Amino acid sequence: MQESPPKVSRVWLAALIVFAVALALRLVHLWALHRSFAGSDLFAIPLVDAKHHWDEALAILDGNPPMRDGVPWKGPGYSYFLAGLAVLSGRSLGAVRWMLALLGSINCALLVLLARRVFSLRWSVLAGLLAACNGLLIVYDTEPYQPTLLITLSLGTLALLSNENDRPLNFLGAGLLLGLTCLVHPAFLLPAIFLVAWASRAKRRGAVALLLGLAAVIAPVTWYNWNAHDERVLISSNGGVNLYVANHPSFDQRAGNGTHAWGRILRAPKDAGLESATARDGLYYRLTLERALRYPLATLGVLAKKTAVFLSPVEYSSNFRIYDLRERSPVIAALLWRVGPLAVPWGLWAPAALLGLIVLLRWKDRLGALLAVWGGGVLLANVMVFSTARYRAPLVFFGCICVTAAVGAAWELWSTEQRRRLALGGAVYAALVLVLCLFALPQRWSPPPREWHQAMAMTPGDSFDEAADWAERAVARDPQLPFMLLSASDFYATWGKRERQRDYLKRLLDLPDLEPDTIDVAHERLASSYFAQGRLNEAREELLQAIAVGVDDAEWHGYPHYALGLGPIRACGLRLRLADVEILRGDSAAARQLMDSVREDCPASRRFLMDLASLEKRLVPSDQM
Repeated sequence: MQESPPKVSRVWLAALIVFAVALALRLVHLWALHRSFAGSDLFAIPLVDAKHHWDEALAILDGNPPMRDGVPWKGPGYSYFLAGLAVLSGRSLGAVRWMLALLGSINCALLVLLARRVFSLRWSVLAGLLAACNGLLIVYDTEPYQPTLLITLSLGTLALLSNENDRPLNFLGAGLLLGLTCLVHPAFLLPAIFLVAWASRAKRRGAVALLLGLAAVIAPVTWYNWNAHDERVLISSNGGVNLYVANHPSFDQRAGNGTHAWGRILRAPKDAGLESATARDGLYYRLTLERALRYPLATLGVLAKKTAVFLSPVEYSSNFRIYDLRERSPVIAALLWRVGPLAVPWGLWAPAALLGLIVLLRWKDRLGALLAVWGGGVLLANVMVFSTARYRAPLVFFGCICVTAAVGAAWELWSTEQRRRLALGGAVYAALVLVLCLFALPQRWSPPPREWHQAMAMTPGDSFDEAADWAERAVARDPQLPFMLLSASDFYATWGKRERQRDYLKRLLDLPDLEPDTIDVAHERLASSYFAQGRLNEAREELLQAIAVGVDDAEWHGYPHYALGLGPIRACGLRLRLADVEILRGDSAAARQLMDSVREDCPASRRFLMDLASLEKRLVPSDQM
């Protein structure tokens, strides 16, 4: 589909048109969001992972970079990028959204230039327009998450590597950009390894230059982690726990609903006496491997399920509800929708992209081979960790080149009257669309609605009635969702409304088919509520029920409940809390018995030793009992 090269001015004009279309759609979407969020702070409230990066960005501007205090929890690159945008925007997250929309639109224009290496100008424009009008990309080009920056850096990487001029300088530049990509999202180390392997087959000197560029960016972060904090962590310390949780048989609930489970998992290594990030991260990796070796069939089943989630036409998100944006934005309502198991754009886009990739590979095009290698790495990284819309957005963007190849091949068959081959290709495409519909699994979890984030952003200095109204509106969207009921109880506890807190916890315990760790957390929260009001007998009964639930290492979904030994560690903490209640009730004998059991059964971690020492000072000597 190549033609004689047009004038440079025509290429740039085409890219400018694509940029204008992309920017217009993103600005209309942002304007609609801004209007729908009127009367609230939702437009300026970062959600979940975005809040982590935004808080770090503001800390960087205040002269307190997170890396000063320890190994970065997530890749630090995106926090520094947001810090730069915060400087330009006057620390306004709303303004940052507009800047990201601009960057996303530039990406669409640059895609036209990259596609020109394969297609004629008109087909290159089609690739750019496909990206400009993709509903998923519009969503993430206007939210403070990594995909937009990942796409920008990947554009530069693939542009340099697809250049027919195999100068080492091109590979070195690609390596530097690839290193920056890994600092933004460390999971891109896997596609980086794939690209190095590809380069070693294409040109050995190029592979060495690519590796040098990659190491030049990552090595300073690794050295800083080692030199400043004595930690052997490559980039960030959340890789092990992400791998561990993402390969749990209940990964879809852990990722979306498990705030309490996440907290428990993160605390467990410290409770077991592991203080360093190196030890904690290594423990998660080791346990993931041990679990896979011990239960290979169950592990393959989890990977198969995550692959199905990745292939599903439905957009899953663990941070916010993508399809709720249809109610707020006419752009998203038109470009991102689902009817039963069929969802647009992925449900129609992915089969075409797969067929287009086959076309590119048959042409033996260098960019096609690169997209196959890079895309394979991104797909595997998604399947190994969390398969959500945010992590497949870069694939969607570059897949627009593959979709263009498929459409172009179909047009060529039509133009040359090869109707039989065209019909066969159409039948294969329709079959792939139907196959993808089979992967539209029911969603077992759902992130909280935006109304919930507005409620949580309000503090006791604000109006309680207004905050409660936001919280109740959020719960009303999912009155049977365990996570929402548990979160609502925490909300009312923050405001000191103990009766309302207990009402929600009791509603939670009335739900069917609750997981054991949810039940014991509900009883523990009830105990805390009673304890805060001095109702020690009720608190004691709730703690006994929490312990009786028996969240231990019993077989569950083909695995131990948690290989971390969270059950015993959890029981230790509950027993210490119960010992505290028993002391206050005046039953020192019961308290001493509980403390002795903790000394015998539990790890000698700093937390447990400190708690035991504190309780010991309050015990009445046995000869005075």
